[in-house]
Amino acid sequence: CPKLYGMHIIKLALLITLIGGVSSESYAAETSEEPDCDDDGQRQSTTVAENEPEPFQFSLDKSSRANTEYNYADERTTSMRFKDRKEAVKTRRRDQSHMLLVGDPGTGKSQFLRFANALCPRSVLTTGVGTTSAGLTCAAVREGSGKEFVLEAGALVLADKGVCCIDEFGCIQDQDRTTIHEAMEQQTLSVAKAGIVCKLNCRATIIAVMNPRNCLYENQESLAKNTGLGTPLLSRFDLIFKLVDTSDASRDTNITKYLLNRAIQGSGFECSEGD
Repeated sequence: CPKLYGMHIIKLALLITLIGGVSSESYAAETSEEPDCDDDGQRQSTTVAENEPEPFQFSLDKSSRANTEYNYADERTTSMRFKDRKEAVKTRRRDQSHMLLVGDPGTGKSQFLRFANALCPRSVLTTGVGTTSAGLTCAAVREGSGKEFVLEAGALVLADKGVCCIDEFGCIQDQDRTTIHEAMEQQTLSVAKAGIVCKLNCRATIIAVMNPRNCLYENQESLAKNTGLGTPLLSRFDLIFKLVDTSDASRDTNITKYLLNRAIQGSGFECSEGD
């Protein structure tokens, strides 16, 4: 974001957020395809040993396992209890990160959003002023003159596998803000509207910016009081930065020179650092 002076840590965090990570499903697929080799270079067997304990099994010794196994009369029930590990319950880990910027007015928060929107090939830029839960998730709309309803995708669904930039995040009402909890953590949206029950994918990275509740950030107060956001919603943001407009004469001078030099260079004139 060359329009902003300094703030290298926030720029690096924005870049990491846009790059994203690796999902648990793709990581498990890559590790399962790679063969395990011993010291001699020979491929080891990937089958689970018979005396290896199962997941969620509290007893680890052979005697307790044998007692547990032969206490059941039905052999089919016993064999199903000791299946392969691949059928165990797996926890899905999201690979998208979410970022929140909280700061005083005039600190360049909206410039980060515009830069992220221009950099990402699939992105949606929206504002929280007047935004409802239907605009963020989806809305049920009557199709034509008939009686059938169809779902129109909102900002989070349209930004699937992309970036959703939300400006003025604090202006969203509380009841509308709670609808994105599932979208931020589970990366899905459970819809039950107008007789339509389905689940939509919204694997999007959310970058939100907002002003403090009293327009100026108070360092003596906690983050929840300054933002007015609940703890469940704050815990879903992986990176949270605060931008405070401090009274620093040297920094203000450097910012002024930086902006004036960029304006002069954009006009076609040349300027030196000493001017």
